[in-house]
Amino acid sequence: MVRWSIPVLIAIFISVLVFGCRDYSPEPRICCARPVQKNSPENWFRHRMSEILLALRAYHDEFGSLPPASTHDEKGQPLVSWRVLILPQLGYHEIYAQYDQSQPWDSPANLAWAKRTPTPYQDPLQKDFEPGLTTFVGLVGKGTLLSADGGAPRLSLPADDTDNAAFILQDLAQPVIWSQPVDRSPKEILARETLGSEQSPYLNVGLASGRIWQFTHENRHLLEELLAPGEI
Repeated sequence: MVRWSIPVLIAIFISVLVFGCRDYSPEPRICCARPVQKNSPENWFRHRMSEILLALRAYHDEFGSLPPASTHDEKGQPLVSWRVLILPQLGYHEIYAQYDQSQPWDSPANLAWAKRTPTPYQDPLQKDFEPGLTTFVGLVGKGTLLSADGGAPRLSLPADDTDNAAFILQDLAQPVIWSQPVDRSPKEILARETLGSEQSPYLNVGLASGRIWQFTHENRHLLEELLAPGEI
């Protein structure tokens, strides 16, 4: 049973107050998500990406910093993905409690969880969905909000300093195992010839503000402006 934590409920309430009826209206120089039908798969995708963004914010509010992209053992090997670390903020306390964070994702203790994607990480736009996979990956690299070295970054104040920073993105072209500490770097994304995939021409990027921006080949230069400070 999913139980919402107090921090994530507070984050949802604040999001409603701040963002209200989220119309995804264009920001200056940036093309945001186009309008979609209420019950369409794309609308459900946006709902889930927004849920993940809120959970990241709730984690920050609870612990005073963002989760690292992954935790590491004493030898520097990655152990636990940020997708596991924010399970309580998503309401999945039982999975979090049973997950052995002292062992890697593919250990005998944790491998069974790798075959069961929690609902928030299931992408309605992913065709031929395979249990265990997710298209929701973090942007991890130099200057990104999710730290690759196991650090715990803080969101800047005032919020404007980080609100337009890219947090996560939808990678339909190369889904990952949800519990595996694997993400994408800005350089890796910008090196791709095509931003979209066979399933969708769009690359959806979630920002620290909770907004979701869409990019295509036509506005690729705007994506480069968004990601360039961190890697290029």
